[in-house]
Amino acid sequence: MKYLLILCLLVVLISCTKNEGETYTPNTSCICSNLNISDNYTYPSAPPSKQWDSVFKIGGYNLAYQLYLQVPTATANKMSSGGLIKSILDNPIMVSSFTSKNSWFLGRDSYLNPLFASWELNKRTDAATAILNYYTKYTPCCIDNIALTDTANRTAIAFKQNALEIICTQDSLLNKFSSIERKTFIRLVLDHAALKDNYPSFGKDRTSSALLAAAIMRTDAYPPFKEELNNNQDLKNFVLGSMLTNNNSLELIWYHAKRFALN
Repeated sequence: MKYLLILCLLVVLISCTKNEGETYTPNTSCICSNLNISDNYTYPSAPPSKQWDSVFKIGGYNLAYQLYLQVPTATANKMSSGGLIKSILDNPIMVSSFTSKNSWFLGRDSYLNPLFASWELNKRTDAATAILNYYTKYTPCCIDNIALTDTANRTAIAFKQNALEIICTQDSLLNKFSSIERKTFIRLVLDHAALKDNYPSFGKDRTSSALLAAAIMRTDAYPPFKEELNNNQDLKNFVLGSMLTNNNSLELIWYHAKRFALN
């Protein structure tokens, strides 16, 4: 009986050690799928244009913004959640708004806070499902194919994938995900981050993917990552403020994300 007990304890110990060492291997195969979204908003004009300049002279920036850069509330209310996501990404000032600030999160907040489409998406009960569907199909290889056919806008097209990741770091959206959905999401993030290495339109920057992976683990209160955050100020500054001061922060996020994806 004594030997049987010792044997059982050894099996449990070996099993636990094995699980702790297991990591998720990103899937780098890529299949392009149609988003099948037809109710996204078509913006009537964008700066600079004659229409924009004309309205700007009469009513200033706020009037021009409301007329040309804002999805009307009544329209947003009737759109699918996928249509809202696409409309947020297609806004003519999305790229300039994100890049006008000195951090990803400041750019995100300055862009999203005034948008009716963003407010509406945050109200939706199917937001998590819509985000997973959009992110699953909005793969780096498919985006690269589009970007290569439009070389003048190649960087802006590729940037939309990074922007989507930063938009999804919002607590208000991630709290709509179940724990199982968060694990599915983080596996997709790891897949996309690995896929970007194969496509030149994305360059070498993976900070948006790392920030999303970190936000998913933080929202899920994943114990090893939570402990890491409490003990590592550089990592906390990056995860909460999107200011990267130490590349080790990226490696720590990938380390924990590959384990969270399987646990």
